[in-house]
Amino acid sequence: MRSFSNNSAGWRASISYCFHSQTEAICMHQHFERTVIGVNILSLMLNTLHMVILCRLKKLRGTVFHRIIILTSVVDMMDVFSKISTTACMIRVDIVQSLPWIRTVVTAHELITTYKFAILGFAVVDRWLTLAKPFEYENVLFVRRFNCIAILAAFVFFIYTSLKNAFLENEYCIDWGFGFWYQGFSISNCVLLVCSTVNFVNMNVYIFLISKHLIEMRRRSRLTDSDRLVKQAAKYVIVTFVLFHTCFIGYVVILIFRVSEFLFQPQYFSIFEYLTLITILLNSCYGILNILTFAWYTSGYRKAVCDLFCVKHGRVSPSN
Repeated sequence: MRSFSNNSAGWRASISYCFHSQTEAICMHQHFERTVIGVNILSLMLNTLHMVILCRLKKLRGTVFHRIIILTSVVDMMDVFSKISTTACMIRVDIVQSLPWIRTVVTAHELITTYKFAILGFAVVDRWLTLAKPFEYENVLFVRRFNCIAILAAFVFFIYTSLKNAFLENEYCIDWGFGFWYQGFSISNCVLLVCSTVNFVNMNVYIFLISKHLIEMRRRSRLTDSDRLVKQAAKYVIVTFVLFHTCFIGYVVILIFRVSEFLFQPQYFSIFEYLTLITILLNSCYGILNILTFAWYTSGYRKAVCDLFCVKHGRVSPSN
């Protein structure tokens, strides 16, 4: 077991290997490493293309929902670099030699993951407002001040994660199959866990309300084009909500596995290793699945792709 510490005024941090048999889980599976890096590069390319197409969708342009989707793609693109830095063995060899680099990578990973959760919450609230308060939508504080709310949330998360990793006493545990994580639970992590749980419960309530409004919408004899656009966007948010938690639930299971004295035994390490690899792969696929889901539920998206690449198509009345 290898460890070292770096002392400074007011804080102390140490780095150690969690358990030697698992320190090179990804590096021992080179095909998996290449697959994850390839998936993330594909995600980066698709998100770049996705943002170009979003700028061509006239019906969504200028709406809060449009800004949320663009913000999602930007964060997904940032997440690609975060994942590659903790997955590519050659890069990680250099990172683990420097405590400041480890702090930077951990801070970026926590900030991106937390902000993804917040963006999903923004999307859920926005879709509920369009269904529940269509006539008051433009005057709601959330809609009028969305840019300020999004920037403020990013600023608060950045300050929180930066201060937590820079000044608090942390013990970083390195395992090549999962990245860098903390030994045990600190007060700051408990605060983040409580806030995430509250946010998760609130989102479930809003998803239930959105589903209720969609059922009521199905009973209408006639829907306008605006109603159809709102309906499809609401369906997209519900599917994305399910996809997000499917791709990220593995991290929760892994953390439970690690803090449990009964489960964290050598005989279960192989199960833990493969669960870790599957979770990393699912997490890497989230950005791609998100784009495909949006393309499926958004009217005019495929036409915008054809127009972008100058593909000839039949005469179809432009929907965007």
